[in-house]
Parts: sequence; C-alpha cells; structure tokens
Amino acid sequence: MKLQFFKLTLLISLSLTFTFFAQAQTAREEGLALYNQGKDREAIKLLKSALKNNKNDAEVLNNLGMAYLNVGNFKEARKSLEKAVEVAPQNSAIRSNLAYVYLFDRKADKSQAELETAIELDPDNANAYYIRATLNLWKSDYERAIFDADKVIQINQGLTDAYLLKAEALIYIFGREWGDEKEPVKSFNTFAKKIFEKLR
Repeated sequence: MKLQFFKLTLLISLSLTFTFFAQAQTAREEGLALYNQGKDREAIKLLKSALKNNKNDAEVLNNLGMAYLNVGNFKEARKSLEKAVEVAPQNSAIRSNLAYVYLFDRKADKSQAELETAIELDPDNANAYYIRATLNLWKSDYERAIFDADKVIQINQGLTDAYLLKAEALIYIFGREWGDEKEPVKSFNTFAKKIFEKLR
C-alpha cells in the first residue's frame, strides 16, 4: 500500500513539474514571438513569467530589456540588460543593446565602455558601430561619427539610418567650416562636392 501511494505521489509530482515546465516554455516562446511582432507590452508580461522558471535566460533578459526600452521604461530596460550581460558577457549584441540604453539614459561613459567591448567581441557588429556613431554625434565628434557610420555602411549597406547619420555629421562639419569662411557661397559649393564624394 505504501509503495502504491509513493508511486502515485511521484507520478503527480512529475506531472505537475512537466506541466509547469511546459507552461514556462510556452510563455517564453510566446513572449519572444510577441516581442518580434512589436507587441512589447504583451511580450513583457510573458517574458517576465518565463524568467520565473529560468532567471538566467540571456535571450529572454535581452528581449525583455529591449521591450522595456520600446515602451520607455529605461530603468527596467537597464536592469534586464545588465543582468543579460552578467549572464552572457561574451555576447556582443547584448552589450550593444545595453550601450543603447545607457545612451538614452545619458550615461555616455558607460555606453562607450560597452560599445568598445561589443566591438572587440565582434568587429562586424554594425549595431555597435551605429550606436557609437550616434554617441560621437552627440559629443560633437563629427569625424569619428562619420568613421563609425562608414563602418556600418561597409558591414551592412542596407542600414539606411547610417547614411542619414553620416549626412547629419557632414552637415555639422559644413556649418562649422562655413562659419569660419569669408566667402560662404564658394565654401558651400566646395563642401557640397566633398559631401557627395563621401556619400558614394
């Protein structure tokens, strides 16, 4: 009788464990799918639920952080992405996402440090170069912004935002140079030629 009771208890326990695991997996998969569909608020609920089963799931933490960022909750975005970096320190994409959150949070030094690490881990991380170009533009370091925008274009020509960022940096340089010129019209024509050559 005791053996049958033990078997029944074990069977119920295994069944409940399997059900809990299956629900957690479903929450994870559905949460990731919702995030990829741009349904951030719905994704947040399911991704938080999935973390109850595995609090060290770097992919879930990363997507949760980006979903929080998309809804404007920078504090939770930062916390999720910092945890994701802690769990997966060699993941360049996660580090560049954290750098992006730091940029929004106006933590330029922290953003710069994460970007340097992200690029060191993956020299072909176009996203990291794009974020660094944006950071350099904000810091009025237009030449470096152009260098990084060129790196993005070299890696991924389809990332049109890099062309816009480069053009913006060139316009700032033009404004600076034009302000120093005695003949602005002549300067504009010369500078316009330079811009078109650099954008090719």
